[in-house]
Amino acid sequence: RNLLSQTGNGRDKILLIAGASTGDGASTTAANTAAFLGRSSEQEILVVDLNHRAPSLHKIFRISEAADTGSLIQGEKDNGIWTKRLRMGRLHVAPYNKAMSDPVGFLNSAAFERFLEVARERFDLVLLDGPPLFEAQESPILCTKADAVVVVIRCGSTRMTSARKAIRRIEESGTKFLGVILNRRKFHIPGWIYRRL
Repeated sequence: RNLLSQTGNGRDKILLIAGASTGDGASTTAANTAAFLGRSSEQEILVVDLNHRAPSLHKIFRISEAADTGSLIQGEKDNGIWTKRLRMGRLHVAPYNKAMSDPVGFLNSAAFERFLEVARERFDLVLLDGPPLFEAQESPILCTKADAVVVVIRCGSTRMTSARKAIRRIEESGTKFLGVILNRRKFHIPGWIYRRL
């Protein structure tokens, strides 16, 4: 919540959420964040699946390929990105599709630039679910497309060297590094004590 309070302020409207390495839980984090904001706020939220290595938003939100989706850019059916509004407050999802199979080419395309322009105008916050920062070739490009980046790290699993290299990639891209989300953090004090703190 503290990290998200820094977004949607008119400048940081496009937020990339990506893990440092495979299995950090970035897609689940992006989906849960989008669902929470879609239900609890008055903001229009869009979450976009750009993780070509392991696309999963369509499974998380149960969107089939035959789902009733519509082009975000009216009249431009070849732009390669389709969105679906869910019955979950103000949440919209853009699932992964075959147009994104060449991630480097797709992210550098005029169609994707146009998509981001329209998304910035129509939504209060756009969450990009990206591939692992340390491992994916297209990560440096994707960082430059966002206003800010959040790194997801899995406690007890993500190597410190991987996390540092992921953050370095963000810094080298010139994009704002917003912070880190610790995923699957284990509490060694009984829950009833935490609830009283």
